[in-house]
Amino acid sequence: HRGEKLFKCDVCGQGFSTGSNRNDHQRRHNNVKPYKCEYPGCKLDFYRRYQMLNHQEKAKHGDLANSNKT
Repeated sequence: HRGEKLFKCDVCGQGFSTGSNRNDHQRRHNNVKPYKCEYPGCKLDFYRRYQMLNHQEKAKHGDLANSNKT
């Protein structure tokens, strides 16, 4: 069972080992970016939570990024 990619993208057929990775991938086809930067005045949004947190750190939104860690 190692290396099997049982979760297929509905759009392009690419395989993934987890449903979560497939869902992240499919967001790109549908241009769904559910993770919004909450910093006042920042209008960026992201496909994945870690991308938003990285942005907040690099854009000096550090206090906000630290408060969102779970």
